[in-house]
Amino acid sequence: MRLLAFACIILVGAASVDAVTYQFIDLTPTGFTNTIASGTGGSQQVGQGFKTLAGNVHSLLWNGSAGSVVDLHPATLTQSQAYATSGSVQVGSGRGALPPAINITH
Repeated sequence: MRLLAFACIILVGAASVDAVTYQFIDLTPTGFTNTIASGTGGSQQVGQGFKTLAGNVHSLLWNGSAGSVVDLHPATLTQSQAYATSGSVQVGSGRGALPPAINITH
């Protein structure tokens, strides 16, 4: 029964002639060579950015544009990544430098 319902949905969707339009927004802020978005929730996007000179990875938060970026990277860590957001809470991880090397997930 589930297979039949799935097939009907595909056929109905295939009969539609509405065009879907997508918009590309470059979230790479000034001071970063590139970025990777890894999660979205509500109006927020999270991911990581690679610094131009230092080469280290920073966790980043956006609200739809490169100009809205918030660098979430803690000063005590050498790298950090944000993985997901609910639209108000972000989750990620980080790594420390010299002994003791620390790995933090929050």
